[in-house]
Amino acid sequence: MNMHIKGFLVTCILLMGMSAHAQWGARAGWQNSNIFYGDDDNADNLGSNLHSFYVGLYKNHEIGGRILTLNTGLEYSRVGWTDSDETYRKIDYVHIPIGVRVKVLFLFVQAGITPSINIGEDYRLLGIDVKNDDTEAGLFTLPAHIGAGVKLGPFVIDARYSIGLNKLNDDGRIGFFQFGGGIEF
Repeated sequence: MNMHIKGFLVTCILLMGMSAHAQWGARAGWQNSNIFYGDDDNADNLGSNLHSFYVGLYKNHEIGGRILTLNTGLEYSRVGWTDSDETYRKIDYVHIPIGVRVKVLFLFVQAGITPSINIGEDYRLLGIDVKNDDTEAGLFTLPAHIGAGVKLGPFVIDARYSIGLNKLNDDGRIGFFQFGGGIEF
């Protein structure tokens, strides 16, 4: 693992541990993802969206009273596309979402980045493994996210959309929509 990634991971761990006024939580839900190929003006996707799940922990750090918080987390999810049981691309990621959340009453909006580390990939066309040095997704990708939700007591329901700011090795850019719930403790 190169020094930039190690430094980034240490920074994320420190962000998760900071602040005496912090609220821990766990979240999970449904995810709908795809990989978009081509340039920004003519991006296209292969196959159908991949339906999966996400699961993780997060921590809200108060940075502006109860209205403004820094939301950091650690999550697992699988992104990609599928055309059939024999033609698909699935990439497993550990995501480190970092966002600023603005809360008014029980509603909130959030925007930020979701640094993501590739921990496994399966890429098949007609049952043949086509993953190689030219097609394999890189170790790291950086999606940006925006979302909204409601917080009622310790329960949270939220939705987020993330789109890759950088491209995978083969010119693809990940995009995924998440809808789920959580509980704060």
